[in-house]
Amino acid sequence: MKLLNRIDWERPDSTGLNSGKATENRIDWERPDSTGLISGKATENRIDWERPDSTGLNSGKATENRIDWDRPDSTGLISGKATENRIDWERPDSTGLISGKATENRIDWDRPDSTGLISGKATENRIDWERPDSTGLNGKATENRIDWERPDSTGLNSGKATENRIDWERPDSTGLNSGKATENRIDWDRPDSTGLISGKATEDRIDWDRPDSTGLISGKATENRIDWERPDSTDSTGLNSGKATENRIDWDRPDSTGLISGKATENRIDWERPDSTGLNSGKATENRIDWERPDSTGLNSGKATENRIDWERPDSTGLNSGKATENRIDWERPDSTGLISGKATENRIDWERPDSTGLISGKATENRNDWERPDSTGLISGKATENRIDWERPDSTGLISGKATENRIDWERPDSTGLISGKATENRNDWERPDSTGLISGKATENRIDWDRPDSTGLISGKATENRIDWDRPDSTGLISEKATEDRIDWDRPDSTGLISGKATEDRIDWDRPDSTGLISGKATENRIDWERPDSTGLISGKATENRIDWERPDSTGLNSGKATENRIDWERPDSTGLISGKATENRIDWERPDSTGLISGKATENRNDWERPDSTGLISGKATENRIDWERPDSTGLISGKATENRIDWERPDSTGLISGKATENRNDWERPDSTGLISGKATENRIDWDRPDSTGLISGKATENRIDWDRPDSTGLISEKATEDRIDWDRPDSTGLISGKATEDRIDWDRPDSTGLISGKATENRIDWDRPDSTGLISGKATENRIDWDRPDSTGLISGKATEDRIDWDRPDSTGLISGKATENRIDWDRPDSTGLISGKATENRIDWERPDSTGLISGKATENRIDWDRPDSTGLISGKATENRIDWDRPDSTGLISGKATENRIDWDRFLGRSD
Repeated sequence: MKLLNRIDWERPDSTGLNSGKATENRIDWERPDSTGLISGKATENRIDWERPDSTGLNSGKATENRIDWDRPDSTGLISGKATENRIDWERPDSTGLISGKATENRIDWDRPDSTGLISGKATENRIDWERPDSTGLNGKATENRIDWERPDSTGLNSGKATENRIDWERPDSTGLNSGKATENRIDWDRPDSTGLISGKATEDRIDWDRPDSTGLISGKATENRIDWERPDSTDSTGLNSGKATENRIDWDRPDSTGLISGKATENRIDWERPDSTGLNSGKATENRIDWERPDSTGLNSGKATENRIDWERPDSTGLNSGKATENRIDWERPDSTGLISGKATENRIDWERPDSTGLISGKATENRNDWERPDSTGLISGKATENRIDWERPDSTGLISGKATENRIDWERPDSTGLISGKATENRNDWERPDSTGLISGKATENRIDWDRPDSTGLISGKATENRIDWDRPDSTGLISEKATEDRIDWDRPDSTGLISGKATEDRIDWDRPDSTGLISGKATENRIDWERPDSTGLISGKATENRIDWERPDSTGLNSGKATENRIDWERPDSTGLISGKATENRIDWERPDSTGLISGKATENRNDWERPDSTGLISGKATENRIDWERPDSTGLISGKATENRIDWERPDSTGLISGKATENRNDWERPDSTGLISGKATENRIDWDRPDSTGLISGKATENRIDWDRPDSTGLISEKATEDRIDWDRPDSTGLISGKATEDRIDWDRPDSTGLISGKATENRIDWDRPDSTGLISGKATENRIDWDRPDSTGLISGKATEDRIDWDRPDSTGLISGKATENRIDWDRPDSTGLISGKATENRIDWERPDSTGLISGKATENRIDWDRPDSTGLISGKATENRIDWDRPDSTGLISGKATENRIDWDRFLGRSD
């Protein structure tokens, strides 16, 4: 069978390699060896992506509104061929490739085997995705709808959308999504510490109640509004929250790379974010969004004109850039945290993403979106009035919150992989998230969710009967298997991907982890959890007897070890990965954190949690007595512990991850930050929150009076300071951890960044955002006048500097933190990346992007002239090098990292790196 503009894949071996031959505007892959590299060639306005190694780099070229994806390997990349506004995927084998054929504006996926490929059929402007495995493709779309079905653990999305709704079904514990949405309410129930969302929505409201310390969301929604409050900084990918009505924006943000994808219709933005590699896909026409997302590093590229979105994503740090005017969306994504920034005017979206900590900031008026995302703790805050959306996306656990009514989008985001899960009934989303392994559990009866995953490609299988969910995950692709009987959850995870396996009998959880690849093994009897971890690969071992959990974590892979006796949990965390260690005696949790990796140590007696943090790694210390909650946030895993009674919350936030610590008494929040490890101190009286931050360890200080919250964050530990008066939020963020500071007055957000610790300063007047960054700590400085944003990033802290004039955004990225610098003139983006930290440099003229990659950090270098992209990959980090001339892509792969080398001449691909021949 020979067609024009086709993609032929031939995947002969089990190494996940691809081979194929494409003629007459086709893509030929020849993958002869076990390095699993891919190469291809596309001409005549097509996109040729070459995804050779596991570094997730891709190249491609798209013209005439087509997107060609080639997704051959296990890094979660996408491959396909789009002709006449179509996307063709062909995924024939078990290496997780995608196959499909699309004709007449359809997307057809055909996924025949059990390796978790995608299959689907699209007819008449629909997109049908069936994504069973962990490569992360999803969706089913009918009549301008998008249906996702995402069953596996790579953080993909699944769902079903009917009448402009999006329903997600996400069945497993690796951060998959599940859900059903009808009649416009979102119910979240988030019970565990993996950063899930909990809440209850009634009468088109969304109420969040976030009980645990993993950066959950809390808020109150009344009369079709959604108010999100995202309290902690447990990670830097930033959760989202917002409000969308009439010209609103619906976001789907599933994975931890912080990428966004969607679909915009009639001044709305719908994102479809399919896989865990942070790839984006989408097609927009007539005020739509065009994404070209070629590689697994979460890069975006695209060009949108006439109410479209232009993304330009050049490097593997997951940065995005774009320019949108006339109802378009402008994105500027400068740093490696994968956040987004942009500028929107006249029903546009304004993103201002100033620094390398992945913060987003923006100002929107007249049905626009205001984002304020300043720091690396991933906290976002905003205010939406009159049909605007305010998102607050604080951490990398991928939690999203939003409000959508009248054809809105319901998100379910349960675990730390940034996936989404949920159940929507009568337009509500119900989440039940029971455990800390990031598994999702729920109760489904009458329209419940049944998973059936029969093969070893890491798919999900299960059977749901009478309010049970049975998962059966047999192989090493890291999926979850489980058997649930009588309200039990049985996990059976046998392989080396470090997943969890277990068997639950009579309300027990049995884990059986047999091998040395870091899996968990155990046997649970009589309400116990027994783990047995026999080898040195950093797995978990332990023995549980009589309601105890024994963990033994011996190595540096960041597992947990502990000893639990008599309903205790003993953790022993000896290595530098910042895990938790402790000793629990008599229903107590004792943490012992001996080293400088920021572990937790403490001693608990008589149902209290005592934390003792002796070292300078910024651990948490505190004392909890009489049924109170003391939170200790020790490491970067974002776990929180505490005890709350009498409606008090005690926080203790000592370390540089931007968490919060404090002591609350009589409905107050008292923070006490006594030492130099960056704890918080404060005193609250009469329903106020007083922070007093006396030392240089980056604690918080402030004063709260008459139901206001005053935060004063003077140091570099990345805490937040804020002043709220009359429904305003004032942030004062002085330090270099990328927290937020500002002053909000009359729906404005003012940032004041006075010091050298990389704080943000600015003054907003008349719907503008002014940043003033005076010092050399890599803060942001700029001046915003007449709907412009000026960034000035002068130092090596990896912040961004730029100057925006006449709706332009200029980035200047001079330092070694791998940020992006560039200068945008006349709708161009110029990147200049001069140093060896693997940044990107280039100069864009006449709508071109020039990359110049001079150093050995494995970045991309090249020169783009006349709509070409030239890559030059000189070093052994396994990047891609090549030269593209006349719509060709030439690869030259000289090193031993198993990349691809070749030379493409007149629609041919010559390999001589692994084939030893030319073809």
